[in-house]
Amino acid sequence: MFVVFISINSFGADINSDTLNGNWTEYQVFDGVKVEYRMQEFEAHGRMQNWLIFRFTNSNSFQVKCSWNVKLHRDNKCANCHSYGGEEFFKSLILESNEQIVSDLNPNNGILISEFGNFITMVDGMTDTKLTGFELINFKTTK
Repeated sequence: MFVVFISINSFGADINSDTLNGNWTEYQVFDGVKVEYRMQEFEAHGRMQNWLIFRFTNSNSFQVKCSWNVKLHRDNKCANCHSYGGEEFFKSLILESNEQIVSDLNPNNGILISEFGNFITMVDGMTDTKLTGFELINFKTTK
């Protein structure tokens, strides 16, 4: 069995008006796996929210396992610099050959590779902190 490991330390992305309008933005291509992102509105418990979702496309003719950690920037400051290496911010998925997966905000579908952006509907006591950027740290692909 032949195993390929590729690691990219980090590549940052800003959340901009194009992303907020729901358009897919290419983040980077890692060894035949294209990663894209956008913001999506979602209602939970009667409150509208923005969530950062991802689309992963494997253009390879073989299965690929991807893994990475997420570093988040809120109001242009790193929000998890002290903890992005921990389990909470570790993500992984397996893509079959030529498969595309879009993260889903429905917990029953099992593809919860997304990050909270901000509340759209505010109530007293809530902060209006917004997700302004992110980095996928140590993105690895394994064949």
